[in-house]
Amino acid sequence: MKWLLFSLLVFPFFVKGQEGAELCAKGKQSKSFLNRNYRQTTDYLVGDQNIDALYYGLKIDVQDFANKQIKGILNARFKSTANGLQTIFLNLNNSMVVDSIKSDYTIGSFLHFENKINISFLNKIELNKTFELIIYYHGNPSTSGFGSFEFGSHGNNIPAIWSLSEPFGAPDWWPCKDDLSDKVDSSDVWIICPNDLIAASNGLLQLVEENDENSKIYHWKNRYSIAHYLISIAVSDYQLFEDKWKYEGYDSMPIMNFIYPENFTELNKNRLSKVKDMLTIFSDYFGVYPFVNEKYGHAQFGWGGGMEHQTCTSLGGFGESLIAHELMHQWFGDMITCATWEDIWLNEGFASYGEALYVEASGDSIGYRNLLNYFIDGAKLAKGSVYVEDVSSVASIFNYVRTYEKGAIILHMLRGIMGDEVFFKGMQNYANSIHAYGNATTEHFKEIMAKEYGQSLDYFFDEWIYGYNFPKYQIDLKWKKVGEIYRYNLILNQEINEKPHYFTMPLEIKFVSEDGFDTTLLFLMID
Repeated sequence: MKWLLFSLLVFPFFVKGQEGAELCAKGKQSKSFLNRNYRQTTDYLVGDQNIDALYYGLKIDVQDFANKQIKGILNARFKSTANGLQTIFLNLNNSMVVDSIKSDYTIGSFLHFENKINISFLNKIELNKTFELIIYYHGNPSTSGFGSFEFGSHGNNIPAIWSLSEPFGAPDWWPCKDDLSDKVDSSDVWIICPNDLIAASNGLLQLVEENDENSKIYHWKNRYSIAHYLISIAVSDYQLFEDKWKYEGYDSMPIMNFIYPENFTELNKNRLSKVKDMLTIFSDYFGVYPFVNEKYGHAQFGWGGGMEHQTCTSLGGFGESLIAHELMHQWFGDMITCATWEDIWLNEGFASYGEALYVEASGDSIGYRNLLNYFIDGAKLAKGSVYVEDVSSVASIFNYVRTYEKGAIILHMLRGIMGDEVFFKGMQNYANSIHAYGNATTEHFKEIMAKEYGQSLDYFFDEWIYGYNFPKYQIDLKWKKVGEIYRYNLILNQEINEKPHYFTMPLEIKFVSEDGFDTTLLFLMID
């Protein structure tokens, strides 16, 4: 029986596909070139580290569509993290005008300069003391980053207003502590809009009431912890497509989809109906949907990707992979938010892999392999480390082939190393760890997965997260027949890489005989 070398596989077997992650990344990348001039290379985290944000209540009037101007009131609560605190600052772009500020501590003065509101108090605030601020402001929001706040339109010039604050855009339209690692415990959003429009935001709708004869107020309340960049608004002449989802042990949860009338089609409603299956699949993998006591849903907005605003994803299209990608973010990105923008793969790589998990769980083995093959083709083009080295660049943070595709494939490889049962138990442990409803770093994730695995994963993360490129092999195969036996001499050489010099990775080599029988041998490549 003659055996032929059939294939060389980096363990495990990879496969790939498109749309969700790509639409998300490319939409964000295309907007990133609008630039944020004041964001300096070493100044990307500019939130005041002497205060801890506890609550944001935001009231936004968006009626002045003609002048693209908003009026806002921020009611916020903070805690002092320094003893004898007498000056603080919040982040707000210079395009906005601060009208006045109130507080339960007497304010001596405030100055809005260089995109910061510097506030001085007459009396010192002691360590761990809480205080409140009410800030009245107005202006024309800038459109940096991905278009942080947009007065757009759809259909026959119908107003469409939306926000997209990731990564640095929240201060373009509201005063806040610009630090993704400082989540508030809860939030409220009040939106004043014309009577013929509907406003959507995070959490549950508390009321809709008349403001005056031409406008009304929508009040949305979120009772879960939330990162400032995930607070959002979306306003247009939406049609509402409602659904419900039930998970064992929990009450039914509303699914609310706010759709432009011209897109309110049976096809799109059928696509959105699949969210129920996705919610169940991801809940089975990682624990129940993190915001099960509120809602999930989508609000259509004016660009082709998606943004995982907590409980109310902003959606530019209705493809299944895009919907699955943004839903996966509710666990990884919203419930657990990366602690730094360097760790963004914990958001985007996970959401991209969620697309593949949904396809796999749906029983589409061909689509699953195609999707992962698509990811790996792109991942091979990635430059630099998955742990982002230049977070001053929005395009660098959301680099598609590196952050999304390679991030997803790294999870798939980790699954291959650990085995399905251990990998998914580790992922569930991570989702239900002390980092739930908080923030996590790559090191936190590594430690949780290694604990479940029972072995160190330092080598894997050092090579794939902090290292560059991917292993390349040279194969030399010789064979000869000795009687009825074929003897093979197989030499594998790995090319020297920049960082690490060599990858310590298992390899599968599959041999297939002329008679159709096959065997697979596992090799461990080490430096």
